[in-house]
Amino acid sequence: MRSFIIITVLSALAACYGAAVLPSEDEMVTIIYDDKSPNGIIMSRADFDARSQGWVLLSEANDLIPAVEGQVQSIRMVYRA
Repeated sequence: MRSFIIITVLSALAACYGAAVLPSEDEMVTIIYDDKSPNGIIMSRADFDARSQGWVLLSEANDLIPAVEGQVQSIRMVYRA
């Protein structure tokens, strides 16, 4: 019984640690809205960088958005053509 409790506690700690680790910037996604996908398409950072080569920056904004209490979320809006 004692080993079962230890295994359960260790499993719970591993799950909490996995949920608490923030993703790196490479793992984040970007949502693209354009004439081909008006509802948005989700792209990885690498796919977005490859697609946006040669675009000209029109505007850029970094804002904090309302989040769950105790958490901070930010959004980066970039307009390119």
